[in-house]
Amino acid sequence: MTTKFGFPYAEVRFDRAGAPVDSQDVVAAQAMVRDNDLTDMLVLVHGWNNNMQIAGHLYEEILSSARPAMDGELKAALAGRRFGAVGVYWPSMRYTDPDLISGGAASSDPNTGFGKDLDAALEVFTEGPVHDAVRKLKDNLAAVEDKPSLRQQFLDAVRQHLPSIDDPEVPLVSKNLKNLAQVEERLSVNLEPSLRADGRASSSIFAGAINAVRNLLNLTTYYEMKDRAGRIGESGGLGLLHDLKQVNPALKVHLIGHSFGGRLISGMARGGDSEAPLPVDSLHLLQAAFSHYGFGEANAPAPEGYFHRVLTEHRVRGPILITHTKNDQAVGLAYVVASTLAGQNASSFGGPDDPYGAIGSNGALNAHAQAIELTPTSALQFRPGQVYNLHADFIKDHGNVGQPGVLRAVLYAIATT
Repeated sequence: MTTKFGFPYAEVRFDRAGAPVDSQDVVAAQAMVRDNDLTDMLVLVHGWNNNMQIAGHLYEEILSSARPAMDGELKAALAGRRFGAVGVYWPSMRYTDPDLISGGAASSDPNTGFGKDLDAALEVFTEGPVHDAVRKLKDNLAAVEDKPSLRQQFLDAVRQHLPSIDDPEVPLVSKNLKNLAQVEERLSVNLEPSLRADGRASSSIFAGAINAVRNLLNLTTYYEMKDRAGRIGESGGLGLLHDLKQVNPALKVHLIGHSFGGRLISGMARGGDSEAPLPVDSLHLLQAAFSHYGFGEANAPAPEGYFHRVLTEHRVRGPILITHTKNDQAVGLAYVVASTLAGQNASSFGGPDDPYGAIGSNGALNAHAQAIELTPTSALQFRPGQVYNLHADFIKDHGNVGQPGVLRAVLYAIATT
């Protein structure tokens, strides 16, 4: 049996359809519950990573940060409880701007970087119109800027693809993808500075047609991976919870997801439309990457969030924690692209007034969430069934979530269950 920082530990890998890569992964996780007579399970889910080593490092960071609080200030509150951990691995994809992602590497050559972006996109879109259009861009890399027809083909493929994603804001975006010149005018700048307080975009070495394609590729990849995360959560991820509960029906399950992993664990909590509820005991979204309306009730012009039933049907018994900070540029980038395409005022990009804003930027909106200014030493008191927006500016970037101040809050929430 493997242990990490005093936690019995198992790993479960899923393919892109949500099926376990190896059924023995699940068998080993079940044996861990049985052999250690576990009372609580931490289910850890990574986000923008297709590298098991990087995801594994995050899991080790989370568990090492949790241990001091469990052995210290929360020892009495958690007395008698036996915790294990499962690290979930799924085929996710980094942004095409890897310099915004922890563990990524930037290129100073726009054409070299763009070629790598296209290679990465081909790993995500293995078939269909987006794959074909990206392949043509890759095969004609030197001609991309000079041949609008290549870029138009890609734009048309994106228009076919986006409406298939189960997310209420996507059709709104797709309506703004008809005119190549308009799309390129809006997207042919470096959008990353739009996440600054002044909300202003600036030109960069990527300015021009290639940058427009890059930004649109970011948006397309974002929605594809968000869709995949939800699909895996509602299928294999939820199946894993059933498997663990078979061994010990009283096992308390605590879902902890980073980035797209936040979407995946929200899918686990929600289940499919025809699924009977399988309540979990706490839910923790660390810089999650989906709409800030994801848990919200309908409040015009915002639609009801896809995960609203998690709240109305009480599918999480304990607290729901959501970290958010403007320091996380990566989680907001796709929403800035969406807002730009919709022709919105730059001053609202990514903020709470932006219909395309991210939950990792603004917390959960229209969800009756309680706002908390979180610091590493905050006095904390959580209530079961309540959503908490933890404004945590000590989180410095998208990947900076495994630190003790974050895990301390998670454990305080778990202690209420």
